[in-house]
Amino acid sequence: MQNSRLPVELCELVIGFIQEPEPWWEGYAWWRDEPSELVRYTYICSAWLPRARVVLYRVVVLKEPSQVDLFICTITEHPWFTDMVGELVIQPKDQGTYIPFVHHTLVRRLCHLKTLVYDFDYQSAWVYPPRHHLLVLRYPITELDIRNPPITTWSQMFRLIRALPHLQRLSLAMWGPQYDTDSGTSNVNAILRPLRTLVIEVITVHACLGAVVR
Repeated sequence: MQNSRLPVELCELVIGFIQEPEPWWEGYAWWRDEPSELVRYTYICSAWLPRARVVLYRVVVLKEPSQVDLFICTITEHPWFTDMVGELVIQPKDQGTYIPFVHHTLVRRLCHLKTLVYDFDYQSAWVYPPRHHLLVLRYPITELDIRNPPITTWSQMFRLIRALPHLQRLSLAMWGPQYDTDSGTSNVNAILRPLRTLVIEVITVHACLGAVVR
């Protein structure tokens, strides 16, 4: 980097834009660069490593239960990584997979976690324990993103939404056969009705429906 014509600050700015988080109203972007792509930038120049770490650890995606243990090991060995984590994405890749992300070590260390994403694309049922919402509220969550939840899980979702004391922004995405029918539209109307009573700064809904939602 000593012979570079570009200042390191400009290079860091470029790295930041490579995996810049989507605006909250766009929700979670599934097409973000894989972590392996970002790691390659650190091979080019060691001076890029600090900024690459910030971008790499800003969003943590958990797809398997074993990743929770690996993540705990990482932040135990490198405690300063936790200051970078601002978003946690729960995206089980198999049916019925329970990811124990409300681990006491994570709750204690992820003090800057603001966004929680539930991605139900590969789930057809609620797999968390009855008092799951009471565990989640131990995180300082201000933004909640729920993507394509099974209709049968909405009672648990409402319990979670109402339990978060500092929730400011809520994003809901509903699509697929379970919603793209007249009955699905009726269900969505029933889902949205109680949301109007919540004191939340912004509620955003993305839906693919067979009729107009009222």
